[in-house]
Amino acid sequence: MRELIQYKCQYCGQIYSIEKACKYCENNHIKKEELELWDVEFTKGSQSFPHDIYLKTIKDGKEIIYRYQIDREMADFELDELKNRKEELK
Repeated sequence: MRELIQYKCQYCGQIYSIEKACKYCENNHIKKEELELWDVEFTKGSQSFPHDIYLKTIKDGKEIIYRYQIDREMADFELDELKNRKEELK
């Protein structure tokens, strides 16, 4: 029998067989404490979620935008399911 030792990145879950590689991975992730919310934009009809979320790193000011996109096919399916349930309750 052979014992296996593995290391798991606490941020992304990637598994490594070498501890140094895992520490390198962990050190390259931007931690939530290193980010600040820069701006949030809502668009008409975007439900309750913002359409764009702007984040900035505190250390060097790098900016990134996360954009909320709806899977139209799935949204239509969920809407139909909701309508069917409402009709069943009547």
